[in-house]
Amino acid sequence: MILHLVVWLCFYFFFFNVADSPSSFYTLKVTFHCALLAGFFYFNTGVLIPKLLGRKKPMLYLICILVIIAAIVCLNFLFHHLFNDLEFHHDNHRFEEMMIRVSIFTALMVFAISTSIRLVNEWYKSEQQKKEMEKEKLSSELSFLKSQVNPHFLFNTLNNIYALAYKKSDSAPEAIAKLSQLMRYMLCETNDKRVSLDKEIEYLHNYIDLQRLRISDTVQISFEITGDTTNIDLEPMLLIPFVENAFTHGVSYREPSVIKVNLKVEDGKHICFTVENNIFSEQAEIRDSSHGIGLQNVKKRLELLYPETHQLSMDIVNNKYVVILIINNL
Repeated sequence: MILHLVVWLCFYFFFFNVADSPSSFYTLKVTFHCALLAGFFYFNTGVLIPKLLGRKKPMLYLICILVIIAAIVCLNFLFHHLFNDLEFHHDNHRFEEMMIRVSIFTALMVFAISTSIRLVNEWYKSEQQKKEMEKEKLSSELSFLKSQVNPHFLFNTLNNIYALAYKKSDSAPEAIAKLSQLMRYMLCETNDKRVSLDKEIEYLHNYIDLQRLRISDTVQISFEITGDTTNIDLEPMLLIPFVENAFTHGVSYREPSVIKVNLKVEDGKHICFTVENNIFSEQAEIRDSSHGIGLQNVKKRLELLYPETHQLSMDIVNNKYVVILIINNL
């Protein structure tokens, strides 16, 4: 409100600066003209733009603008004839001509300024609403994707424990204890938007230990960590789908199997996570693991969370399935 008042006062005194010696009639006329322009400004921004232009009626809006500008010219002309001072009688025609030009010019100027301000304001509000909607959509989608991770992982893990129990393996109680630790992490830690990398690593260790209980000693498993993992946070449950995929598809009970997991941290803010596992002949035709629920899920989450700062590749190299995930600027 104060800004509007200052602008109109500047506009008002501008007319006095262009006059050599403003008379009382000139002062009255400028006041009347500024009042018309102010009314035009607020009527355009408050009524015409939202009611007509905002409702896709540009022709009706343009007609109304032209009618208002014509009305301003006519009212100024009428005001001049009703309250004209004697000092203008000697050159009345020239003054009327100048008055019409000034009325049209200033009305068009107010029209351009008011329309621009209103449209820019509407655009800004629209952009803010879009950002809020995108933020809410992102939050909802991430929550949905995160909720899919836990049941998918739990389904596979329970299947593994069921197999141990069915075989009456002595490893079943230990497997249940490991699952309890995993579930505690999933229920207590993953509700946060971000978790420490160390907690995620501990979770991976527990998962791998759980998998060791169900597979034979012929499967070689390695998990190497290099670099400083402290003071790094990331979205929870981002790394486990790649490891889970390796154990789901990279283990054979007839052929030697190798699963290699490597986590490298550089400069305290860049991570390179690599998972490598064998591909076996019986799985060759269905080896495209990128179609799995877990990997589809994590790919989507990475696109939402780190759209410009991550690189993900999943390729077959020398009859091995290799996943490389790089996340920068954590």
